[in-house]
Amino acid sequence: MKDNSTKKWFSFLKENKEVKNNIKGAAFVVLCDNQILFLRRVGSLEHGGGQLTAGPGGGYDERDNFENESHENGIAFNTALREAKEEIGVDYLDNSPIDSFVEKSGDGSFTVFLIECLSKHDCYLDTKEHDAWAWLDVDDVYQALGRGGKIISGNFFDDKGKKIEVVANIHGNTIRALKHFKSHIKGE
Repeated sequence: MKDNSTKKWFSFLKENKEVKNNIKGAAFVVLCDNQILFLRRVGSLEHGGGQLTAGPGGGYDERDNFENESHENGIAFNTALREAKEEIGVDYLDNSPIDSFVEKSGDGSFTVFLIECLSKHDCYLDTKEHDAWAWLDVDDVYQALGRGGKIISGNFFDDKGKKIEVVANIHGNTIRALKHFKSHIKGE
């Protein structure tokens, strides 16, 4: 099964012509049952501390150079996969991408893949990077984007599974990716 899933992913990735050299990182926006997975970054982080991201992601690592070394999309996918396992304890290898969004930054790029899960899952947070997670309704998320990206929700869970209220802004990169994916997410 893993071989077919890997082939399916790399087939999709080869079709996306936007990604260029110098992968800086990658992430997933995770959609399930008309909800999007959000993570709150630990406040002490230099980049985006205290802000919300729509799914796991992070920087490229040498460990991401496997299976498809010559294709930048494959490496970006590998990065997003590894980050998901490290940050929330979930393997998304069997989830097919719906779309991707590439944001160029200086001499590199950051790729976000939109995926859909068959069922919602809990997250097991890497507490060095995230301190809360929640599945948020798509309509509430896009309403928040219209208000500058501020989320107020009592549907978050901390790293011990306790329900908490979170008031935080959605990270700028996440806002741009969600706007790019809007037609897929909202079916417009």
